[in-house]
Amino acid sequence: MSVDIHFLNEHLLIKSIFIIVTTHSPEVNVINMRMRGVRFGPSLSPGVKNLIIFNVIIFVLQFIIFQKGILISLFALWPDDVANNLFIWQLFTYQFLHGGLFHILANMFMLWMFGSELEDKWGKKEFYKFYFTCAIGAGIIIFGSEYFFIGRNMATLGASGAVTGIMLAYAIHWPDRYFLFWFLVPIKSKYLILGFLAISIIYSFAPTPGSNISHSGHLGGMITGFLYFILVKKINVFQSLTGNPVPVSEIKHKAKQTLKQIKRKLNTKNHNINMGDPATEEKVNQLLDKISEKGIHSLTEDERSFLTQFAQKKREEDADN
Repeated sequence: MSVDIHFLNEHLLIKSIFIIVTTHSPEVNVINMRMRGVRFGPSLSPGVKNLIIFNVIIFVLQFIIFQKGILISLFALWPDDVANNLFIWQLFTYQFLHGGLFHILANMFMLWMFGSELEDKWGKKEFYKFYFTCAIGAGIIIFGSEYFFIGRNMATLGASGAVTGIMLAYAIHWPDRYFLFWFLVPIKSKYLILGFLAISIIYSFAPTPGSNISHSGHLGGMITGFLYFILVKKINVFQSLTGNPVPVSEIKHKAKQTLKQIKRKLNTKNHNINMGDPATEEKVNQLLDKISEKGIHSLTEDERSFLTQFAQKKREEDADN
């Protein structure tokens, strides 16, 4: 069976040099690799281990036990099959198929590097929930871009849609964690993921002719992860990439307070206050009595602005004297 296959995989160069050594230290001495805090990758977490084992089993079935074309024709993501034959499961199953040994090794390496610490932080259940959400979200975006915009029917396979979502989550939680390229070049995780995001966006809208890399899948995994953090985890992704994660509820609260202040200023009337005028003094005394009897919260916005402007004018008059 001869088919065109879209590998959901990064550039070979990027995959081969991506993450080699991580460090918890804010500074990296690339010469002394025995420095405290530097290590070669995290320990393998249980959930990540299960995913790697399952992917390897499917890989063996795909290339050794069954003919390669059978599994690809049924379980890779074919836009026409999803749209016309309702093969909805392909939006999920495509992630377990790989195009070759390097393809699966690269994806499983990235899953181990980024996923293990994330699972330790979240727990296996939440990690699985996020991982498969990113995989399905990437599948939907691949289908939409290929079927509705590009108009081609190529098989997409690989776990990179889910893995790029994991990469984004890692950068959100540990934005200043350093990585070493080729054991030499230190780079923070937030810059690494932003660079990879830029590459995915560029090649998604300006694809290389003849390329079999699904950049829309990479972008889809990150978009899904981004939305998951905002809608489910209620975390401001932008803030977390530049500092500490800020809950969305706090952002909404600050926005509401700011809108109230703006509204109050727009509705504030400029009172014509004449110091020494009996009518002005009488109104001030009435408002002070009202505060004494019912509290300051009993004042209307107009009454508050009147007292504020009166106090301001009183301070200016005292300063002149």
